[in-house]
Amino acid sequence: MEQLIIDPAARLAMCGAAVFFMTGLITGVWKYYGIRTSPKAEAPYYTNIAHRAALLYSFSAILLAIFASLSALPDWLNLSSVAVLLFFFSSAILRYIQLGIKNETENQHLNPSNPTGELVFLSLLILGEVGGFLVLVIGFVMRLLQN
Repeated sequence: MEQLIIDPAARLAMCGAAVFFMTGLITGVWKYYGIRTSPKAEAPYYTNIAHRAALLYSFSAILLAIFASLSALPDWLNLSSVAVLLFFFSSAILRYIQLGIKNETENQHLNPSNPTGELVFLSLLILGEVGGFLVLVIGFVMRLLQN
């Protein structure tokens, strides 16, 4: 467990987990408020998504911390990978919160205001999340093979 505090990438991931979990708790209050004040007893669609995404990403960040702390790769590479992943996790949560506040859609991809920008961003998100985690997994496997 000490490695989660010593390792820079793991420390960043644990901080991300704390922020995401607190965001999940706060959006849970917002969700409950939406349920209590809605005639249908339903929170806005993306408020619900923001709440669940924040909670799920908090545990995903803990997973990143564990893989980073067990990686045989250099600290700078693990830290970069974790930072990219946390950036895209944060971007998703913030977008869901924004859509929950507006409460205008149940499908953000149906009529995007900038289709090209959305395509570029989602492509970068896919590369960043899959690539970032792949780096951590490779570092973990390298560590396994060393022992």
